[in-house]
Amino acid sequence: MYGWARRVISVHIPEAPYAELKSLAVARGVPISKLVRAATTSFLEREGPPAGSVLELPPLDGGRELRAFRRDQLLEDMVRALEPRSRRRRAAGRRKS
Repeated sequence: MYGWARRVISVHIPEAPYAELKSLAVARGVPISKLVRAATTSFLEREGPPAGSVLELPPLDGGRELRAFRRDQLLEDMVRALEPRSRRRRAAGRRKS
């Protein structure tokens, strides 16, 4: 699957799983490294990054709208939420005057 180019890694595993790997390798007549490569490939195929785009995901129901908003107001609120607190306090003080 990944061709001939390979990288060497060092993995420390407990004695019990190593003994099981060694026993399985002997029973199959293959080196332990082949079993580890097969297990790694299987893991990556099963758990690897999802294929596709986030845009392909179905929409998520976020519940009811808590308050009406305008697009420009939403962007402003998002930017304000990212500002440091001291800057927000100063801005709030200016709005009161």
